[in-house]
Amino acid sequence: MSEIRQMVPYADIVIGDDFNSRESFREFAKKAFVTAEGEESVLKAPAALKKVLTDHEMKMLDSLKQLSSSIEQHGLIQPIVVREGGPSKTSKKRRYFLIAGERRYWAINLIRANSNKFKQVEVKLKKCNALDSALVNLLENLQRADLEPLEVARGIAKLMELGGMSQAQVAKSMGMSEPYVSQHLALLRAAPEIQAAVAAGTITATHVREMSTLPVSTQKEILQSVTDKMDKGEKVTVLDIKEEADKHKADLGIKKTRSRKGSKDAVEYDKDKIAAAKEVLGDVEIKMRPVSAALEQYGILIARLENPQTSDETKVVTRIQIKCSEFHMGVRAKL
Repeated sequence: MSEIRQMVPYADIVIGDDFNSRESFREFAKKAFVTAEGEESVLKAPAALKKVLTDHEMKMLDSLKQLSSSIEQHGLIQPIVVREGGPSKTSKKRRYFLIAGERRYWAINLIRANSNKFKQVEVKLKKCNALDSALVNLLENLQRADLEPLEVARGIAKLMELGGMSQAQVAKSMGMSEPYVSQHLALLRAAPEIQAAVAAGTITATHVREMSTLPVSTQKEILQSVTDKMDKGEKVTVLDIKEEADKHKADLGIKKTRSRKGSKDAVEYDKDKIAAAKEVLGDVEIKMRPVSAALEQYGILIARLENPQTSDETKVVTRIQIKCSEFHMGVRAKL
């Protein structure tokens, strides 16, 4: 994916429908700026902003104004990244679609509202298509330090979907650990109340991973138990939640987990079925693959299923393989 630096008219830079903006910032921008057809977006009046922005969003606006002042004083140190697109239907002028640098884009907008500066801005022009553009944008967003857990989770899921990447490949490309990726993806399976608790900082993504495969009602039950303990000043560890989640899973038949050696609560497995399996396998040495290998294979199957070039016959087989994979990872209760 080659790139060159050049100056382009700021007015010709647009945020396309395929731009993967951070959800919280996208909502903020929708509320804070107003756009007339064919005109540049402008910041709403202070009185209007106070009515529509939350306290957190007002802080985002203050941060944006600080960035705007810095750019006005020192210039645009880090260019905005764009890709070249076709001419617009109205003006016929060539457009440049934003790939990365959304905050810088809006910060310059604030400067232009009060001066004639930045009619032209320096950009990194990447030679890429819309898919590559979305991937670059997602990668940049995921590298931000101030992302909320759910934003990270949605970004990872989108990266896997667009790039056909497995969890292991996402972890490697982003310099993340595989458990970190797995924990955040678990957030997307969690009940809305659980997601809200993570956003509020009551629990973490690590806590959620232990309960995300449970029914919504059970997740809420565990969350209530956790918050009750915290309200009493008690400390709730990940191990506490795991033990409670495992009890529910055992009761529901979702996942049987082995307790620590010697524990009275150790789960007993069906000895007859184990014996039958051994008889079929014979003397073959069984070697269980590591979790990372199972996750990578699962990612490969998902990518194959979502590939538009995959035949209907192959999709049928792939769906069966996915169910088997989910069963062996403990995500599915039964085949």
